[in-house]
Amino acid sequence: MSPTMQRDMPENHIVMIDDNDVDVELVRRGALRRGDRYGFLSLPNARAALEHLRTATLPHGTVLLLDLRMPGMSGLELLAEIHRDSALCVAPVFVLTTSDLEEDVAEAYRLRAAGYITKRDAGPGYERIFDLLDEYVDVVRLPDSMATH
Repeated sequence: MSPTMQRDMPENHIVMIDDNDVDVELVRRGALRRGDRYGFLSLPNARAALEHLRTATLPHGTVLLLDLRMPGMSGLELLAEIHRDSALCVAPVFVLTTSDLEEDVAEAYRLRAAGYITKRDAGPGYERIFDLLDEYVDVVRLPDSMATH
């Protein structure tokens, strides 16, 4: 799966890091249902995401959705890299995963995840994620610039 981008200048942006095409498509469709509210970029694995995040300028209002279970570098390993990087650590990361293991939950929060959501609790078409993100981006102030290296 290659990175996919939709829309040029939406109000907010979702970067989804997940190797599951079905989950990516569900979130992409959810973003589309919100009209111009969200731009969407998918990255197929943690290594591709780290490379992208370290070379891109993240638009204002960017939120990361991160799966934990991916081949190669895991989502927790990526979260640790984000946490250690002073330029990346300002981006809010919501874990979206099948794992409900307590050690994964605890480690994600230790690494400063903004939230931990299991895919089974995300609702049909992942609508509950968008309910959460809609409230989050309306209430939480994010830095004006999330420029990376």
